[in-house]
Amino acid sequence: MPTTITNNLLSMDQLAEQSPAITRRMLAHWLQSNMDGFRDKCAVKVGQRVLLDTAAVAVWLEGHRQGRKR
Repeated sequence: MPTTITNNLLSMDQLAEQSPAITRRMLAHWLQSNMDGFRDKCAVKVGQRVLLDTAAVAVWLEGHRQGRKR
């Protein structure tokens, strides 16, 4: 188990504020539907709070970009 806390965990509101192209509503949909494993890959749940790993979100989004290249 890692002994350091990563600085890349944000709430949905914080991530949406940091990345205007991604809305809180989009994040909530991706989490609730677990779209393409978004919740499994990007979310950390602590009690009632859900935190998103920004590095994992970036990898998840990049995978969608690569999947659509021709």
